[in-house]
Amino acid sequence: MNNRSDMNEIFSGFKIDTRRIKSRTNMIINSEPEERKRFMLRKTARTIIIAAVIAAVCISAAFAADGIISYFSSSEAKRIGDIETLTEYSEEIGAEVTRGDKKLVLDNIAADDSYIYVFFTLTAPPDHAFDVICGIDGERAGNVTSWDSYMIDETTGRGAVKISAANMDIPDEFTFEIFCVEKDSEKDYYSDKISLTEDDKENLLYISVKAHKADIMTDTLTKTVNAYIPSLNSTVEKVIISPFGSQLVIKQHEINRRRLSDHFALADENGEFLYPVSEQRIYDEGDTEEIRTIPFSSGGNIPKSLTVIPYKEKSQDEIIYTGADHKKADIFPVELSISGRGKLIVTDMRYLGSKIEIDYYIEGSSYGLYGVYPADSSGIYRIAADDGIWSISSTEVHEDSGSYTEVYEFVTGEADQNGNVESAGEARSADILKAMYPCVKISYELTAPPLDYDNAVTIDLAQ
Repeated sequence: MNNRSDMNEIFSGFKIDTRRIKSRTNMIINSEPEERKRFMLRKTARTIIIAAVIAAVCISAAFAADGIISYFSSSEAKRIGDIETLTEYSEEIGAEVTRGDKKLVLDNIAADDSYIYVFFTLTAPPDHAFDVICGIDGERAGNVTSWDSYMIDETTGRGAVKISAANMDIPDEFTFEIFCVEKDSEKDYYSDKISLTEDDKENLLYISVKAHKADIMTDTLTKTVNAYIPSLNSTVEKVIISPFGSQLVIKQHEINRRRLSDHFALADENGEFLYPVSEQRIYDEGDTEEIRTIPFSSGGNIPKSLTVIPYKEKSQDEIIYTGADHKKADIFPVELSISGRGKLIVTDMRYLGSKIEIDYYIEGSSYGLYGVYPADSSGIYRIAADDGIWSISSTEVHEDSGSYTEVYEFVTGEADQNGNVESAGEARSADILKAMYPCVKISYELTAPPLDYDNAVTIDLAQ
């Protein structure tokens, strides 16, 4: 599959997100400045309390004492999913393998029809660098959407992998394999099929277990729909609504590098727009069709229907680019205009030391929106700076609140001895980042073409 994800480890800080509920945020938007300040004081106090509780957690084996998966117990962890949901529905594994001074422990797996989350602990000498490869029923899990790891000490690290399973048909019980390949290995272990010999299994850090999909009885739906969208030359094959993360699986009947989700809006039965946050392409060399998996937030609910509404096509000459909206991020919420018929509402912006986190949600449709960014007072954001420091961005989806967190991690651009990029550290401390980027902005503003309701297709999700 032509979708191999970069397996480089990214070491970053973490802070618990105390997500705002939409109705509360809407009340605050039109309130007086003094009321907004009182809200921010309450929010800050709550954050400190939660952080203190998490910091006091005592770890034992795969789970913390209070049941939290051990990966999430450290301030170094990046949240790749909702902590409470993953803890509730994860399966404790605890399988381990040792080869000399190297050890791999498969701590937990949380799986459903939408995503598989894998948590592991790896011990090895400092001069060893590995790729961690996962397999599902003999197939390499190449559709990795998120990856993170951090060091506990000089030789031991914890890691987490988020794998999209939306384009697979995973049974309730499946064989899960995980193994480590040294980066300088001469053998190619990256084929679609897991084809390890018995010698490979004896020499590699290799674990194979029977895993199970989570028994999630509420707020979950997997439905095969096969709804053709003529104007997009695409078929919506499957809709998955899940607390692990909701997704559309769309077959595009051509190979096209365009971002498909830029060409339609998605709405529920009440006409509320649901924002697709990212997109992955899955295809083999020589294919004439490709699969797109498109995550979106359902707000923690199962819609009765979804309507795919194409945008009327415009030529490049007809698309008007205007200055991107940017505002000072001091009193929240901050409201930014998008595409003439929607708005992006920022509920918090945190400076965490070599990292910036921006919480937001979308109201209305969001044509041409490629993200929300930190910005200087002129509304400018630079991915790479003159001093060689640049940033890596990722988007976290919060299913329960229908909101998102955009994470910007600042790194040096230089690799450490294991080939991993290094944090910018004090060169981008929280105080420096706050001085550099006091504002928040969207990427750019477009004049959205009209929505083509005549060619909209409604998908019935009634069970």
